[in-house]
Amino acid sequence: MVAEVGSKVFDHRVGDRVFGLLAGGGYTSKVATHQGLALPIPPNLDFLQAVAVPEVFLTAYNALFNNCRLKMGETMPIHAEGSVVGTAAIQLAKLVGAFTMATDGSPEKLSKAADLGLDLGINYRKQGFAQVIQEHTNGKGVEVILDVVGGPYWERNLASLAEQGRMVVVSTLGGGEVEVNLRSLMPKRLRVSGTVLQARSPGEKLIVTHQFARHVLLHLVRGSLHPVIDRVFPLEQVSQAHRYMERNANFGKIVLEIG
Repeated sequence: MVAEVGSKVFDHRVGDRVFGLLAGGGYTSKVATHQGLALPIPPNLDFLQAVAVPEVFLTAYNALFNNCRLKMGETMPIHAEGSVVGTAAIQLAKLVGAFTMATDGSPEKLSKAADLGLDLGINYRKQGFAQVIQEHTNGKGVEVILDVVGGPYWERNLASLAEQGRMVVVSTLGGGEVEVNLRSLMPKRLRVSGTVLQARSPGEKLIVTHQFARHVLLHLVRGSLHPVIDRVFPLEQVSQAHRYMERNANFGKIVLEIG
């Protein structure tokens, strides 16, 4: 909620409910931010739901549409779909009419992802995802891959992409170092990119925030998109929250509540 505004702020007033991207330092009860980074919280979301939106949905939106130009009818696997970015990516991809796949070792998480609109879940403990992709696409491959695993999936990701396929790396949970054969990119004319929001300049964040406000915010108001919250911890239990996150047991966002 807005507590104070500067003399040149015209978009917001004291008392407005707002949310938005931060440069860091989110474990606090007050923060100063640019007026262009503060967006109105949809009336159907409470504060706990709202805090689970900006970093998650803006990261997914930027990865899918700015980096990969995802379009209707394309197929996109999402690795670790139970991550916060994964839960948002499934919903955003379905919104534009893409076919979504996901890899996970937990049948429970894949089932929850299906409730979000996931079309095909791949349990990597039982199936090789690259083989499933080839079988499902009749050997063509997929147009887009959203990867948060990194190194261990590098070769299989490239093998799974169709001609002129695009892959975006959002995180490297499995490790960030790979030995790259650049010739593997050339025959299919592949494009590989990486993205992160936190380190970007304020100007770049303003652009992505404006895109989000224009293309996504209304869907949150309508309820066709929604944040996925796994658990809420009081700020005093932040260490427990981090230990819970390290167990990789969550499906969706872990939220800290300031009493």
